[in-house]
Amino acid sequence: MGLTAVILGIMVFIVFNDGFTPDSGAIFTRITAPFSKISANIESGFSDFLSTFVNAEKNKIENEALKSQLDGLYAQMSDYEDLKRENAELSALLELKEKNENITFSRPCDVIARTVGDPYLSFTIDSGRDDGISPYDPAVTENGLVGIVTSVTATTANIQTLYSPKSAVSVISARSLVRGIVEGDTNLIDDETVRMNYIDKAADIVVGDVIETEGSEMFPPGQIIGVVTAVTIEDNGLAKFAEVRLLVDPSKVSSLYVITDFNGKTDENGT
Repeated sequence: MGLTAVILGIMVFIVFNDGFTPDSGAIFTRITAPFSKISANIESGFSDFLSTFVNAEKNKIENEALKSQLDGLYAQMSDYEDLKRENAELSALLELKEKNENITFSRPCDVIARTVGDPYLSFTIDSGRDDGISPYDPAVTENGLVGIVTSVTATTANIQTLYSPKSAVSVISARSLVRGIVEGDTNLIDDETVRMNYIDKAADIVVGDVIETEGSEMFPPGQIIGVVTAVTIEDNGLAKFAEVRLLVDPSKVSSLYVITDFNGKTDENGT
């Protein structure tokens, strides 16, 4: 509007001064040049603004498409990892069954909760009575014994680990056949270690010996517990005990198997 008013004023001036001459044309051009430049700048700025807006909308659409593609890739990766884990679990279960022909194992069980405030690190798995699991069944991985089932529901079971003093297990040295009882000790948990008690003072047991279940009505024989890391004479001087580092740290277990039956097993009713 300002530019229009100036142009009209110039036109009136030219009419009253003998019409439009080359000189007046030059004057007109010089006067209107700044306004033409401003107009061009405004036009350019508005074009840039429109271009930015259009590009932003285009980028938004492209980003949404890329996000959708990434979500799909993440889902495929997750499915792949799940399949890989399931294959590994089934391969481990097959290996366990081949090594333990007289033992019946549950399906692979996942740890779904850990008991808050329990110094012995008990936890809950996603299998229970409906899967053939009963109280006092041993819980194992392909590497060794983890603990024992203490309670079950239709679909879950609670596992008491070897760290608990209540988890007394009859064990034997695979090398020398020295016997003892493995029990949890609160002072040893940080070292992922339990105690093997009631060892005869003269017994042949040394650091590096592999300790495994001896076999009883609750535990089948040959389930590995761990490796001896220290041997100490008891304060009374009549016996000694060994510190056994667990082969399977219960705090790091994410899945396991439950031994539901084996030759010589006694059920929860003692039969």
